[in-house]
Amino acid sequence: MSNEIAVMVAGMRLRALGASVEIVRNAADSVTLVICIPSQSGELPRQNGGGTGKLDILLTEDCDDSYALTENMLRNENVYRARNGIEAIDVVKKHRFDVVFMDVHMPGIDGYTTLRAIREWETQTATIRTPIVILSSDDLETQKRSAAQSGCSGFLRKPLCESDLAGLVASFKTPPPALSCW
Repeated sequence: MSNEIAVMVAGMRLRALGASVEIVRNAADSVTLVICIPSQSGELPRQNGGGTGKLDILLTEDCDDSYALTENMLRNENVYRARNGIEAIDVVKKHRFDVVFMDVHMPGIDGYTTLRAIREWETQTATIRTPIVILSSDDLETQKRSAAQSGCSGFLRKPLCESDLAGLVASFKTPPPALSCW
């Protein structure tokens, strides 16, 4: 058990540096630890805007117009784009984001499937869960049900309301309350 905890802590530290860690088991039940450390860390976004007070946000959106509108609402943050689910999975594996906004209806794999794949990868690599917020124009009941099943952190209805988005972004900038020990 202590080895698993050590690997999890090491994975979290490496992830903060933009690295990735993966545990691979083969048929003989032996375990290989694969660590990928970027050679040029300057190209990677750093958590919480690298101390600038800006969030590093991945916006997964296939529609150029929707992306442009949402990016404009997030103009005070560092916004990166993934155009589909596969691209989002690849980017999340390489970079640490403060939050991911995920469109539901995209070509290829949808947002919920993408979210589940990211959650599975985070579990396999002992990576801290990235907040992922679903963006959808689906009816509210469908959103709630699908969101709960896929492990999302929240959801916003499209078309987005700038005040709702700003409020949510502000909540990611607020540190959690300190824990008391008794």
